Amino acid sequence: MSVRLRIIEEQVEHYSDTSGDQKDIAFLKLACSLLQGSGYDDLEPEDIVDGIDEKQIDVVSVEEDAAAAAIDVLIVQAKNQDSFPTNYLTLMGNGLSWVFEKPKDEYTKLRNARLVKKINELRDARKRLGPSNMRVRVRFVTKGDTAKLSVDFRHELDEIRAKYSAAGFGEFSIEPLGATELVDLMAEAERSKKLIDDDLVIRYDRHVPSFIKYTSAGMTGYICTVPAKEIARLVTGAREASIFDLNLRRFYGIEKGRVNPDIASTCSNSRESSLFWFFNNGITVICNSADVVADKDNPHLKLKNVQIVNGCQTSMTLQNMFAQGKLRDDVEVLVKAFVTQDAKFISRVVLTTNNQNAISQRDLRANDDVQADYQRAFKNVYGFYYERKPGEFRSLKKEEFKKTISNEKVGQAYLAIVKKRPTTARAQKYRIWHPELYSTVFPDTDVGKHLLAYLIYSYCRTQKRAALQKWSNDEIRYSIVTYGVFHLARVVARRFTTMETWSRTDQVDAWIRQVLENPDVLKKHYGPSVTLIRKLISKRRDWAENIDNVFKATDIECALNKALNP
Repeated sequence: MSVRLRIIEEQVEHYSDTSGDQKDIAFLKLACSLLQGSGYDDLEPEDIVDGIDEKQIDVVSVEEDAAAAAIDVLIVQAKNQDSFPTNYLTLMGNGLSWVFEKPKDEYTKLRNARLVKKINELRDARKRLGPSNMRVRVRFVTKGDTAKLSVDFRHELDEIRAKYSAAGFGEFSIEPLGATELVDLMAEAERSKKLIDDDLVIRYDRHVPSFIKYTSAGMTGYICTVPAKEIARLVTGAREASIFDLNLRRFYGIEKGRVNPDIASTCSNSRESSLFWFFNNGITVICNSADVVADKDNPHLKLKNVQIVNGCQTSMTLQNMFAQGKLRDDVEVLVKAFVTQDAKFISRVVLTTNNQNAISQRDLRANDDVQADYQRAFKNVYGFYYERKPGEFRSLKKEEFKKTISNEKVGQAYLAIVKKRPTTARAQKYRIWHPELYSTVFPDTDVGKHLLAYLIYSYCRTQKRAALQKWSNDEIRYSIVTYGVFHLARVVARRFTTMETWSRTDQVDAWIRQVLENPDVLKKHYGPSVTLIRKLISKRRDWAENIDNVFKATDIECALNKALNP
């Protein structure tokens, strides 16, 4: 099961449980809420035409914009299944002919009164405003994978698309949507809730060139100078949680990192504060739109849906110094604003502009779709906070913070236990972010295995202190507990689950519940696991003489595999 499929199934189950709707209805309403940008319960009952004589159409929504003299039509077929059957699409194509083509004396004989009313409504709007003022969106929605559509399905889709694209509509589209597209819509909806618009005060002098507007290859950018206190205001309060979503890293703190102490010192130093503009690389933002308002009394840069993609450390250091009353009035910051919604361009900007503090491979992966999917799945499915960026959940309350999990530790635990490579997990953790291992450690599958592996690893790690005291006089056991936590977790996991391969999602979830409800369920496996590893090490003098190195080599992995699977 893919991560995105699991996310959608959990959402359907959630809405079904909380609303009392059957799962098929919950899936339909979830799909429509994402397509319409509305709430789960906002779908009008009369728009649901599912039932007898439905013609494989579940929803017909007709929204008329009187001011613009335009009609927005949404037609949906939703199947709560993980495939895209061609015959359903064919039947839906036939249903569209009933909606748009059949004469009135035919379609009014349909036994589905709600569908007849919607056809009447649509035909009336088309008659009054004309088809050229109609935007028609047809969506066939399942939980399937659109990358695996059959040849017959694609052929049928092309035929329907060609037929109605030539029908004179202002716009016509028909698309299959699966779990991948639905999660993308969920992410878009989440981002839309956090939109930040701002009027950023800038330095402006009509007699002196004080800002630059640059346009090239269809892109537009602005370069201007902004009072530092404006930047502090921009990132203050609730905005901090979302304005850095596209940034690779969260704020390290005033005293951490290579540059933050210097930023704090310069902006508060009376001898250097006026030179801050020259010493700092500035801030880069992306936005949906930007306009300079050249008003001599209130010059500002009007930004829509702004994100700071480079300059988190500068912005938050200035904000902290302002809060302490140490930010001087003459501190000014260079700001570059790029107007774009091009995801590829944004990614390039993020990667090429982040160079003040060292960037790790983990940082570079932070905004990957798979990492965002894992974060969403960990929270929606299991209630854990999956940390893509160090420090991003530091504002959580104490009890919530306890459920924060580093994606790096999750990756290490998964590699050690599920992929049976504890040596790599322990000695070469940086490799989990490299191309040759990344898709293996973070596959497009259910995240339950990742959580279970992490919980077992975490248990072994928390037992370390007590174990070190217990075995302080046993050099081999002491070294195993010290250096071999990932190898130990590998053995504990095998003993606890009695399986080398975790193939059933329901079984994995049952194990997760066991460990969460009673972590000591692993206790009876911990001591024997240490003993097993001790026996393996004791058999080889070269291992016993340098146990730390044992856990940095692959020989111990092979020995463990043989011991666990005789």
